[in-house]
Amino acid sequence: MKSVLSEIRRARPLLGTFVEITAQGPGEALLHRAINEAFSAVGAVHRLMSVHDSASDVSRLNSQAARRPIRVHPWTRRVLLAAKQFSRETGGAWDITVAPPARDACFQPERGARDSCSDWRAIVVRGDGRVYFRRPLLIDLGGIAKGFAVDRATETLIGAGARSGVVNAGGDLRVFGSKPRTVHIRDPLDPGRWGRTISLRETSLATSTTHGSGADFANQTPIIDGRTHQSVPGNLSASVCARDCMTADALTKLVLAIRHEAEPILRRYQAQAFFSLANQMDPRSFLCPDPSAFCSHTKFVIASRSTRPDRKLPSLLRSR
Repeated sequence: MKSVLSEIRRARPLLGTFVEITAQGPGEALLHRAINEAFSAVGAVHRLMSVHDSASDVSRLNSQAARRPIRVHPWTRRVLLAAKQFSRETGGAWDITVAPPARDACFQPERGARDSCSDWRAIVVRGDGRVYFRRPLLIDLGGIAKGFAVDRATETLIGAGARSGVVNAGGDLRVFGSKPRTVHIRDPLDPGRWGRTISLRETSLATSTTHGSGADFANQTPIIDGRTHQSVPGNLSASVCARDCMTADALTKLVLAIRHEAEPILRRYQAQAFFSLANQMDPRSFLCPDPSAFCSHTKFVIASRSTRPDRKLPSLLRSR
């Protein structure tokens, strides 16, 4: 006899947005424990990597790492290594060091912002868990940490016995298990309307815009091309589908910054991307270097822009 699986959905304010977790598994008690542990994992990432928490690893690095090596949590070290890899592979177009256009919006002058430069190569991540900067720097992991938090929450749910589900952190999400999930991406200029409807299974999706409010954790700075240190103009939204949410999160910023130049990077990570321009949700805007190599369980369906999203749907995305 086939066992009946329970499904629970809960949300909690974290990472400057609402993190929503949907989990399916054998019994509500197990699922509640799993979801509690997953929220704890997300909270830990927030405490470690928030640029606005003076006790976080990121804040301690920004204030002290140019003077001496600073020991960081293994998760912070892992994200820093991934960030350096993205920077290396993109020739610096993707850069966690804060460029001049972003400083006034994100850092107080007394924290050394005006004396810092931006250069990801000056970040040294040592094997003993310590990090130091070769020169004064400010880093912001907002462009990658939210996706990392989603991945940690997903791993926690699976480890605790959940069979399938969705972790959605304000537009960065990961779907796990055999059950397909329908998600809705909002029109970036009209959040009350659907831009796209997508069915996902065993994959991640992230969305970023060039005109976000800056209110949530993963959009603390403008989208900047690290090679030119110039913010990206225009009203544009990019969504990326990748195997893990940290990769999808990072690649959305890269796609916005360098557009079709990102094709080799997308191919390397077996990712797919599409753009949404202001007042245009064009199905021809896909950037899929090799669709056959990835997302075999991903179906993109263009929805009517006049359709209103059902706010009760478990995996409603907010374009940020």
